[in-house]
Amino acid sequence: MTQVREPLKSSARRRGLKRGILDLMDLTHHPMHYRDVTTALKKRGYIIQGRTPDLTINSILSRGQEFERTARGTYKRKSVARIKREAVA
Repeated sequence: MTQVREPLKSSARRRGLKRGILDLMDLTHHPMHYRDVTTALKKRGYIIQGRTPDLTINSILSRGQEFERTARGTYKRKSVARIKREAVA
């Protein structure tokens, strides 16, 4: 019997993409442009819905406290210690 999966809600999809971005940044260890992140996620099998997948990824990167902007459109993952310091301050 085939199980039918319900479509994920928008917030669950975003969490999945965010987790994928975090995993990708952990592997690369260097800043990445949001378009490169989109391409890498698609190659890994992630489905990015919407008319502008690049802008969806850019939105996640720019709003996430785990990411730091290093240049225009380019982000890297913040260290865990830095995230904790900023949360305390």
